[in-house]
Amino acid sequence: MELEEEKKEKNNIKEKVRNLPRNTGVYLFKDADSNVIYVGKARNLRKRVAQYFSSSSSDSRFFIDYIRRNAHDIEAIATDNEAEALILENNLIKQYRPKFNIRLRDDKDYLCIRVDTKALWPKLEPVRRPTMDGAKYFGPYHSGTDARELLDFLNRSFKLRTCSDTVLKTRKRPCLQYQIGRCTAPCTLYIDREEYMSAVDKAVMFLEGKTKELKEKLYDEMMTKSKEMKYEEAGKIRDLLRAIENLEAKQRVVDFGREDTDVVAIARRDEKMVITQVFVRSGKVIGIKHEKFNGIGSTDEDSLTSFLIQYYGGNGYLPSQILVQRKFFNFDTIGEIIFKNRSVKVKLESPRRGKGLGLIKLAEENANKAIEEWEKEENAENKKLEQLALKLNLPCPPQKIECIDISHTGGSMVVGAIAVMESGKLCKSLYRKFKVKSEAGGDDFKAMKEVLSRRFQRASAGEKGWELP
Repeated sequence: MELEEEKKEKNNIKEKVRNLPRNTGVYLFKDADSNVIYVGKARNLRKRVAQYFSSSSSDSRFFIDYIRRNAHDIEAIATDNEAEALILENNLIKQYRPKFNIRLRDDKDYLCIRVDTKALWPKLEPVRRPTMDGAKYFGPYHSGTDARELLDFLNRSFKLRTCSDTVLKTRKRPCLQYQIGRCTAPCTLYIDREEYMSAVDKAVMFLEGKTKELKEKLYDEMMTKSKEMKYEEAGKIRDLLRAIENLEAKQRVVDFGREDTDVVAIARRDEKMVITQVFVRSGKVIGIKHEKFNGIGSTDEDSLTSFLIQYYGGNGYLPSQILVQRKFFNFDTIGEIIFKNRSVKVKLESPRRGKGLGLIKLAEENANKAIEEWEKEENAENKKLEQLALKLNLPCPPQKIECIDISHTGGSMVVGAIAVMESGKLCKSLYRKFKVKSEAGGDDFKAMKEVLSRRFQRASAGEKGWELP
């Protein structure tokens, strides 16, 4: 009976495929519970969807077999053109979050460094969203730690103020930063504006990548101080020169002009996929970022398309040019979508020779290395779980581990917490906290009994996120 129903469902799917339009559009595969498991786009809906069920298909992606076995329904939405299909696909992925589609984990804006050189006493400050306010912005820096370390280095090196504008206006005497030699105290006019602006200009030169000119300027100042026998001041400039050279040594220099450039490449191995971005600012590689995806069913071209639209299609920072590993049929359409309603002009290219190709290869190498490291980490985690299973006499390595602890203040304000690991990794989204309601006093066992009881009750009720290990 079950076989007959399964055969009937497959025939029903094939019939739906035959009735699909030949238009450009978007298709959705749904499982038995009507959950969307994959969203795709096509120039010809009927031809594209039929390929999933064709026995002669050369598509070797692992999820093809999954689609054939688990797709119980197909929904198709026709569009007027490819641009509409791409936008609709992106919106549907955000709405349904299918397991086999690319979706970025967060939409946060990355840090930029802002300096308003027109202000009376400018300062360097981190901001998330640049605005058209006449100030200079540098970045974005895709590592918040790196951005703040650079900010700290520049403020220490050039002794710029870090206080707010309100504090600057109301302060009557220098703060601790002045006392420890990290600020020149513009708040109390211990320094004239011309000298202070000279320090600001040097910091801006560094951010603009003009380190050669900056070092020459500092060297001339050092020699002048030395001739004037101001050896202590000359020694400070010498130390600053060394610090700049040490920081430069950590940054890879690429001969690719001074345009802000993002380079995007993809690497794939079995079910693992990594999309790598290399960020070039003022001729220097300031950061490399990896987005890891597991079990993605879309092709490399579709994955890159979806990534580019999701990452660059918002209101965040856009570089002068984006170099992509490979060019595909809707390359120009993607550009139209990303840069629509944006005043910034961006070049979207896929270089096949020259310096641009060198940057693409750099991104590819890093993407492949990221996958290798991912596999090594996964193997190491699996070995640890195997060892744990051996020591605890478990039939197989544990895939989910929950750890419970109790805390209280002298027997009052008792709370319990559950920390969770899945496949050897901490899974913070499943962490849980409990306020213990019973009069447990300092009895941790009684409190733990309550926490466990409440945890099992929610699992028995079938609540999402409370499934048992």
